[in-house]
Amino acid sequence: MRGSPWRILAVIFLIAVLTVGAGMLAYTAVRQLTIEAGEIADLPVFDPLGLRPSPTPIGLYSTAAPITPPPVATVEGATPIGAAEVDATATAQAIADSGLGAVEVWSDPARVTILLLGIDQRRGEEGPFRTDSIMIVSVDPVRRTAVMLSIPRDLWVSIPGFEPGRINTANSIGDAYEYPGGGPALAAAAIQANLGLRIDHTVRINFDLFLTAVDAVAPVQICVTEPIHDDAYPDGSYGVITVHFDPGCQDMNAEQLLQYARTRHTQGGDFDRAARQQQVITAVRDRVLSLGGVQALLGKAAQLWASARQDIQTTLSFEEIASLALLVQDIPQENITQAVLDAHYVNFETTASGDQVLRLNGASARNLLQDLFSSSPMTQDDLRALAASETVTLSVANGTTTQGLAGLARDWLTAQGFSVGEVGNATASDVRETSIKDYTNHPYTARLLASLMGLPVTRVQPGNDNATVYDIQIVVGEDLIPLLTAGN
Repeated sequence: MRGSPWRILAVIFLIAVLTVGAGMLAYTAVRQLTIEAGEIADLPVFDPLGLRPSPTPIGLYSTAAPITPPPVATVEGATPIGAAEVDATATAQAIADSGLGAVEVWSDPARVTILLLGIDQRRGEEGPFRTDSIMIVSVDPVRRTAVMLSIPRDLWVSIPGFEPGRINTANSIGDAYEYPGGGPALAAAAIQANLGLRIDHTVRINFDLFLTAVDAVAPVQICVTEPIHDDAYPDGSYGVITVHFDPGCQDMNAEQLLQYARTRHTQGGDFDRAARQQQVITAVRDRVLSLGGVQALLGKAAQLWASARQDIQTTLSFEEIASLALLVQDIPQENITQAVLDAHYVNFETTASGDQVLRLNGASARNLLQDLFSSSPMTQDDLRALAASETVTLSVANGTTTQGLAGLARDWLTAQGFSVGEVGNATASDVRETSIKDYTNHPYTARLLASLMGLPVTRVQPGNDNATVYDIQIVVGEDLIPLLTAGN
């Protein structure tokens, strides 16, 4: 059902808030600003990982002797991100008075990509602050699709105008040294320089805005998939409390939702936390869209925007948010792809000074970014043509309790023209989502398999567990049962 434009506007505002706010105030112990100085990098428009050499890890400088940064690089003809920030309260009030009928639907056919940042800041505190949540949201107006990609804060990157460092330091460095557009602009420049993704707009919020926004729509239902117990959760007053979540679907208020999205006390640590942040976004989106009585929010859009200005910094005007709202209302949930740059796409490394950081795995990360953000995604025919040059033998492992499923998968794959050399059972028998593990770098075959099975590209993962001697292993989960048993 097509939603009310004003309701969608509220959704856009809340999602922009909640996207980065969910993981904010992660742990407040780390406050020291680290400054990095080095060569200036160019900013590519789109060249996922490109040919840029990987920077050599180096030690982090102490703030005892601040470094004067070199002149900031500029791109000819480009407008610095952050330069267009405006106070749009008057525009918001005008739109509220006249209705969204006065706003045109976002008409630019080009993909629009927004960098969302969450900073560890309490009301009254002054920065600069590192970012504890970093997410890229990209909308393709023509195809009516959207992407959410979470970036780990320990990712080691080149920072234009400064020495390499963790991506979460870019915001604090940009603010400390008055980079044009501030911290968000330098963070965007770092994303562009390292991932090859052009950032069109930035949004930066703090902890208070998250709670205010969620309070307006709570409770929100979240389905917890595993027990979570954290006895060192920061309480907001520089102390700690214990938080616990049992598995199962449950309603959460704003504080509980923040705790659920913040904690890192699961096996996957920060990677799991990033995935939960995206789960929170989806749940809040569903909650807002399901509410019929949100007139208090919709009728006070200008006041909401005005009150939020102290907690949000963005290059989007209120009118642009309204215009995007009219576009996003037509994007169904199934057209929204969620991904995390997790252990499948990064390597764990230690710098010369002993800091533990993450480094992009060039091959796997490049394929992911290409599939998520390319304006010309490959068709099955394209993938077939490219995969034809890859000689691949498959292994199939049944990850469910359904007997004979691996054999059915072998028969299905053989009918599709693939060679299957091994059939057996996976270590786990409770696999819900099918995965495709590429052990010998055959990306086009792996992506073709995902496409034929109707799986998102995020199911393609580098194989690093020595589970098979074959090129690619398909671990069949419960989600593939309908495809494999159709007609049986």
